[in-house]
Amino acid sequence: MHEQLIAGAWDASPFRAARALFLDLDGTVLEIAERPQDVIVPSNLVPLLARLSDALSGALAILSGRAIAEIDRLLAPLSLPAAGQHGAELRLSPAGPIERQTDVTQPREWRAALAVLVQQHPELLVEHKGAGVAVHFRAVPTAEREVRRALAGLAPEQAGFALKAGRCVVELVPKGCDKGRALRRLMAAPLFAGRLPVAIGDDATDEDAFAAALALGGDALRVGSGPAPAAFANARAVREWLAERADALEGSERCG
Repeated sequence: MHEQLIAGAWDASPFRAARALFLDLDGTVLEIAERPQDVIVPSNLVPLLARLSDALSGALAILSGRAIAEIDRLLAPLSLPAAGQHGAELRLSPAGPIERQTDVTQPREWRAALAVLVQQHPELLVEHKGAGVAVHFRAVPTAEREVRRALAGLAPEQAGFALKAGRCVVELVPKGCDKGRALRRLMAAPLFAGRLPVAIGDDATDEDAFAAALALGGDALRVGSGPAPAAFANARAVREWLAERADALEGSERCG
């Protein structure tokens, strides 16, 4: 019922003129995989995103913890505006440059320290992203407290990094970089200006984007369980809903 209410509210709005869409990837339009590199991209997703982008005159962006290069690899040959590494890098238009939003980089000694952690828990997956680092504990959930403690010890407050917890992952990201700031930057870009944002995500790391979208008069649609009622049960439901929205947008263009 909550899904119908939210979707219905968007149905009643002027899509073509008024909306901009911001999508998380993993857990939102892609099913979560045991390891990030094992994620499967459904065959219909890239054509669907291309249709939506065209129908929204380019006002569709990806907001992800993944690097933009990895986003592009997963969605090839499609290139979209994007925020990578939780906003540490930004691309304001499909053909635009990837702009680093911080000069902070992870210290070299982090690799050695995290290698020791992995020796103690071989099931952990360490993902070095460039600006920051993520440790996935999905395969060994009992190690969560130790992972948090280890990462907190790597980044004292003065080091310029912040601890960010997600679903079965803990990350160190540069301070001042989050999906909310990224959404606001994108909303000021020509492709998005003058529209109302719709942010869709599934994790605690998406909350900043939700807050920014709501503050700008838009909508925040959650996937799965969380601190508020979910609009969608899972990624498949999101993809089905997006396909309906693409049909509606294209239908309105034909009627117009």
